[in-house]
Amino acid sequence: MTQGVQDLIKAINSGDSTDIDSAFNAEMANRISTRLEDMRVSVAQSMFATEQSVEEPQVEEGELTLEDYSVEEIQEFMQTEDFEQLDELSKKTIGNYASGRLDDLTDKGIEGDHDEIKRKHIKGLARATKRLGDKSIMKSAKKAIRHSKDFADNYSNMNDRAAYDDQDNMDDQKAKTHNKIEKAVDKSTKKSS
Repeated sequence: MTQGVQDLIKAINSGDSTDIDSAFNAEMANRISTRLEDMRVSVAQSMFATEQSVEEPQVEEGELTLEDYSVEEIQEFMQTEDFEQLDELSKKTIGNYASGRLDDLTDKGIEGDHDEIKRKHIKGLARATKRLGDKSIMKSAKKAIRHSKDFADNYSNMNDRAAYDDQDNMDDQKAKTHNKIEKAVDKSTKKSS
């Protein structure tokens, strides 16, 4: 039982209609905010997803959905500051996506799957890094991807020494890129605070 529900129960027991109304409204606002945050994450994942299906979050028993609210209640919520902030993905979400996609891309390069890299993943990474506002991230990511491709080529040609060098270079470049992503997220988070 959430704190909001406990507050609502206390208000009902006290019989004060003002407290009941404010406790109910606070709990509903909290639930709507939580649900919309879940939906925002789902939209973020589907925006950058390639062929992955995004499952709709399961509604637990007793949990409210948008159908539980009147049009007036939804319209009232849409006038609040909380609603206005929902249209923007957080920089942290974008940074997490960019980091994960970088790892996917370098893994695909190691596997020698170059066509899939070009067609599906680079665009998503480029969009994410553009939204982070640091052009050097994509340049750094491309270097890491190139090293992963070089590793795959040298490994398949039995050139072990060159392959290990490429793997070391790829790992170093990935670490640099992850660091740049973290710095961009931190920088943009500080700006918005």
